[in-house]
Amino acid sequence: MEADLIECLQSTPFLTKLFLIQQGAVCITTETLSRLTNRGPGKALCLVPKLQCLQFQLYPTLDGPAFADMIQSRWRPDGTQGPVAQLDKVVIGQDSEGEATIESRPLARLRQYRDEGLDIYRTMGPPYGRYQL
Repeated sequence: MEADLIECLQSTPFLTKLFLIQQGAVCITTETLSRLTNRGPGKALCLVPKLQCLQFQLYPTLDGPAFADMIQSRWRPDGTQGPVAQLDKVVIGQDSEGEATIESRPLARLRQYRDEGLDIYRTMGPPYGRYQL
């Protein structure tokens, strides 16, 4: 499934919104996050460089540090790898409190980006509502 997602994202470089729910979210592996990360000059171009909105279902094996790295690279693009759009919205879905979490250090980084202006929050439910990280 991961290879299928990467292939799909390679074929859609102008994608601006990506919603991965249910089983699609487990495709967000460390490799997928690495390929979505803006690495700068001399490295492979990141997938979907126009991405501005990411919404996905949190799952227990998410690589929190790699996720925070990817968000940082998209929230603060340095322009050295061409026109990588600034990420402006991230929605992290959870089925229930504590079912799947992001480790404290990556979570602190995500909160910092939120404080800088990134619209990043979690939803939890049912019933679904908007909650701070």
